[in-house]
Amino acid sequence: MNGSLTHKPSIKKNLSRLSPKGFLPAVSIILPIYRSKLFIPELVTNLWGQSFQDWEAIVVDDGSNDGSLELFQSCAQADSRFAFFLKKPEGLPAKSRNHALAQARGTWFAFLDADDLWHPQKLHHQVAGMRQFPKSLLSYTKVLSFDEQPPAFADLGTVPYVEHFAFRSLVFRNFLTTSGIMVHKSVLKRFGFFPEQAELRIAEDYFYWLKLAEQAPFLKIDAPLCLYRFHPHNISADRTQLAVGLRQIAKYWQSQAPFSLAANALRLQAAKTALGVKLRKLIG
Repeated sequence: MNGSLTHKPSIKKNLSRLSPKGFLPAVSIILPIYRSKLFIPELVTNLWGQSFQDWEAIVVDDGSNDGSLELFQSCAQADSRFAFFLKKPEGLPAKSRNHALAQARGTWFAFLDADDLWHPQKLHHQVAGMRQFPKSLLSYTKVLSFDEQPPAFADLGTVPYVEHFAFRSLVFRNFLTTSGIMVHKSVLKRFGFFPEQAELRIAEDYFYWLKLAEQAPFLKIDAPLCLYRFHPHNISADRTQLAVGLRQIAKYWQSQAPFSLAANALRLQAAKTALGVKLRKLIG
């Protein structure tokens, strides 16, 4: 695997942007979709419910054939903060996110998957925290999981912001959920875009977070501001593909520092995931 993160995605010329070019938002929401029709009305309502409204949402459809993009455009009701793009289907989340990142104009980029939801104060607290701690290139929130009915968001009270170096703990376990993450726009110049290798299909975000964590502190927004939805089509549920991705990440760190704590921890994590896949197959 090529360890470089300087990938520059190519945007098709026929992708037309609908939002006004004079609008410079504080936050760009990076929003890939694929066959997401079931979740879109709730998602749009959720974004409109954010207490922090200085945002744009860049929606990239990976070639859905269920009318997802058309429904999204209809639900958005000509809200000019939404920009819509349609690309050929490739099944690689990194490519959709990179297409969106290439168009982003905000100071901060907030990642959101179409099946997840945010607390109404999610953007507010992440922007406030990253303004308060400018050395943190990435902020993340606590996450609650649900399957059918999303739980009601609780009153938050005081929300602590905790700046810390996350690399040593992150190499043992990916405790980050992409929909809970916000990064500063400077990460694109320093680290490039997400890697698009097929073998990293559901681990490319973890690889990217590790690269950031190695170089800069993270900011923990210590409150459950993100809801992660479990359903039969979660791409992250593919443990076999995850094991492949973890092996590639381990190989990368082994090439950088063969006997380091990171290389050893990542090799162990990859081996445990692969063993779990084998055991599931044996059990049936």
